[in-house]
Amino acid sequence: MGDARDLSFRLLFDANPTPMWVFDRETLRFVVVNDAAIARYGYTREELLGMTILDIRPDGEVEEFAGFIRERLLNAPEGFNSGTRWKHRTKSGEAFEVFVHVAPVMFMGRPGALAVVRDVSEQMRAERARDRSRDRLEYLLSATRVVTYTLELRNGTRTTFISKSIERVLGHAAESFLADPQFWRRHIHPDDLSSVGAAIDSMERSDDFVVEYRFRHADGTWRWMVDEGKVVRDAEGQPREIVGSWIDITSRKAAEEGMRRSEKSFRTLIERAPSAILVHRRDEIVYVNASGIALLGYQTAGELLGRPPLDIVHPDDRERVRQGLTRTATQSGSGPVQLRLIRRDGRVIVVEGEGVLFELDGEPSHVVLARDLSERHEMFARIAAAERMVSVGTLAAGVAHEINNPLAFVISNLALIERALVSPERTQSPRLTSADVATLLRDAGEGASRVATIVRELRSLSRAEPENEARGTVDIRRALQFSLKMAETQTLSRARVVAELEADLPLVDADEPRVGQVFLNLLVNAAQAISSGSAQDNEIRVRARATPDRSAVVVEVVDTGEGIPESLHARIFDPFFTTKPVGVATGLGLAICHGIVKRFGGQIALVSSAPGQGTHIRVTLPAAATHPSKPAPSPRTSRRGELRARVLLVDDEPSLGRTVQLLLQPEHDVVTVVHARHAIELLERGERFDVILCDLMMPEMSGIDFHAHIASSSPTLLERIVFLTGGAFTDQTRAFLAGLPNPTIEKPFSEASLRDAISRALT
Repeated sequence: MGDARDLSFRLLFDANPTPMWVFDRETLRFVVVNDAAIARYGYTREELLGMTILDIRPDGEVEEFAGFIRERLLNAPEGFNSGTRWKHRTKSGEAFEVFVHVAPVMFMGRPGALAVVRDVSEQMRAERARDRSRDRLEYLLSATRVVTYTLELRNGTRTTFISKSIERVLGHAAESFLADPQFWRRHIHPDDLSSVGAAIDSMERSDDFVVEYRFRHADGTWRWMVDEGKVVRDAEGQPREIVGSWIDITSRKAAEEGMRRSEKSFRTLIERAPSAILVHRRDEIVYVNASGIALLGYQTAGELLGRPPLDIVHPDDRERVRQGLTRTATQSGSGPVQLRLIRRDGRVIVVEGEGVLFELDGEPSHVVLARDLSERHEMFARIAAAERMVSVGTLAAGVAHEINNPLAFVISNLALIERALVSPERTQSPRLTSADVATLLRDAGEGASRVATIVRELRSLSRAEPENEARGTVDIRRALQFSLKMAETQTLSRARVVAELEADLPLVDADEPRVGQVFLNLLVNAAQAISSGSAQDNEIRVRARATPDRSAVVVEVVDTGEGIPESLHARIFDPFFTTKPVGVATGLGLAICHGIVKRFGGQIALVSSAPGQGTHIRVTLPAAATHPSKPAPSPRTSRRGELRARVLLVDDEPSLGRTVQLLLQPEHDVVTVVHARHAIELLERGERFDVILCDLMMPEMSGIDFHAHIASSSPTLLERIVFLTGGAFTDQTRAFLAGLPNPTIEKPFSEASLRDAISRALT
């Protein structure tokens, strides 16, 4: 019977789902273990029976557990039962928390202990998470500055609950609110009672309310509070209770007030700013300050608001502005650019504008800041013109040399021809053959052409306005050769000039006189950096080459002069900066060169320079795009269908009249007068002319005045006028010719150009 009971207990022990074992209290060795213990700890039964209970403890708890065994189990009386929380370790090394019930037993005649193990690791994790949540909530509640409350609305208004945070927020004890129903009202600012009353009245219609008002702090100061609550209603729908929260917003109110004052100050600052400020979005101007209104010549901002911003931009600059707007939208800003704006009166002004992207009224907006540069632009243009004239004056000796050389043989050749033709029998010289006369005339003509070319180049240097540049294709070799010739008087006594110019350079898209001005300035600067009298020891080398892909032409000027310290390199292209002594230079030469090169899409840079080692400057100009050649115009025929035309020449130079008569006869009939009034008298008498050749610059009545008279008296003759000019253009003359379709011939002219102009006037 006893054996059967023992077997039953053994079966219950082995089948129990809770890990259990018996260990020897003296040796601490496992004596018997059940299946659940084997499964949970991962050891085989044989492995566990060869171990002690210390072997399943994590290393850090072995000593503590051994002490527990010595103190509490070794001599424990019968009936002792201990429950303790420990950590155990499986065969794989996993540590987990357990609650172990230990009871002393006598097993197989030796003192032992029965251990029942319950895995509490999940429970402990949950408890720790709960503890952390509770601790966090307690911390948040203790740290928050939100006051929660409930108000009973039946039988008057009575505070039934208010959180302890009221003491930290407003300095009042919670009991003050609970004990005195009128405590709220007495501490609300008198000016805010109406707002609170309106919020209470709204409870009849709404379950929620938000109201801001001032409440007196325990220290006597007023604190701004936002009171947000919810109304709880009874079964009949009547307000029964308010559950609400209070938050101190005094700091926010102070910040808002500071922001309002700041915004007002900034608005005043922007309104009174000397620079024009304009804001636009969605292609409409939405704001413009007083300086912007004045800059554009309007009376009020309303005249500009709602208009597209490009309306006030010069048509030629609109594409550039569109690109700037794109940069502003994608990069939050665009760098300063010069552009032209159109005032209300139609006048064009030059400004420097810069755009930034800014959020205004919750929408991204373009803010444009502009400064009027018109006066500075005009001043710089005048100084630039003066600088060009200074260059011409400086090179006067070289100009005289270049003109006098061809004039010498022109005059001599003409004298020889005159002597041979007028009185050949009186001369002691050998008689000239017709071939000799032809050679002398050809040489004289070439010399005169050289003089005309030099005068034309010099005249272009004096042209004042960059807007009048005649852009076209420029032969860099020719421009350099002219500049080298003009600078010869400066370079001759200072250095050897070596020119290395590639033969087949691409043409560049520019204005030849302006490009020549750049090269001339660089050559003169190079010469002035070298002391006079040491030409054999110094050199100015000019190189011109195409880039490998022939997309640009590179010109380099290298000298062996004084050089420039590195600390000044960044400033050499600044206006009015110069390393030369006071009175020797204006400091605008390189600044003007920089502007000219940049205007043509090129670059000018200081490659290197150092004291005693000379200077190396490089100019890069983009090559001109190649265009298909235009078909030659078809031959023109006379509108009258006649071979001969009647031509009236109006010019105050009688010699020119005789020359024109000889050139055009016998094909045309030519009548010459030296005063514009004589021409008018002929026309008023009924004389008819197919073409009128008229000089622009004449005493008493100019070509412009003559044109105005014809326009009022005989407008049908206007299209028959061909203007002659010696090149002394004024701004008025330039504007006059730009607005007319009539042909213009510059003196000196060839017979071919004269006949071509007459042909154009006849068609």
